[in-house]
Amino acid sequence: MIFLLYSETWIKFPQFSIVKKFLQNIKDAFVKSAARRHRYITHLKHHGIVSPCKIPLPNATRWNSWFKMVLYTKEYINYWPHFFESKLQENSNNTLLEIHNTLQNEHERGIITIYVYLISTFSQNLFKLLIFSNKKIYQYFLISKQDSSILQHI
Repeated sequence: MIFLLYSETWIKFPQFSIVKKFLQNIKDAFVKSAARRHRYITHLKHHGIVSPCKIPLPNATRWNSWFKMVLYTKEYINYWPHFFESKLQENSNNTLLEIHNTLQNEHERGIITIYVYLISTFSQNLFKLLIFSNKKIYQYFLISKQDSSILQHI
C-alpha cells in the first residue's frame, strides 16, 4: 500500500506533469504500433546498443511500471530524437509530432531529463528503504505470530 501511495505521489505531483504527459505520449506511440517497437529495437542496435531491452510501458495496475519507464527513459532518452524524427517523416500523427517537438525543445527536454534523474534517484533510495522496512515488519509479524501460537499452547 505504501508503494502505491508513493508512486501516485510522483505521478500526480503537478510539477512533474510534463514528465507524465511525455511518457504517456511515448507509451501511446509504442502501444499503437507493434512494428514501431521492432524498428525501435533495430534503431538501438544500429546505435551501438548490443542487447537492447524493450521499452517498459506503464500499466495503471502495476505500481512500479511507471518507475521502470522513468528509469528506462533516463538511460535511453538520448536515442529518441533521431528515432522519432524518422518515424514522424514516415507517418505523421499528433502523438509523434508532440514527442518530436518535446525532444527538439531544449528547455522541455532539459526539464524532463532533470526530473527523470530526480525521480529515479529518490525513488530507488526510497524503494530500498521501504523494502528494508517491510522485511523488518514481516520478521516482526512472524515472531509475534510464533509467540501467540506458543502462548495458546500454554
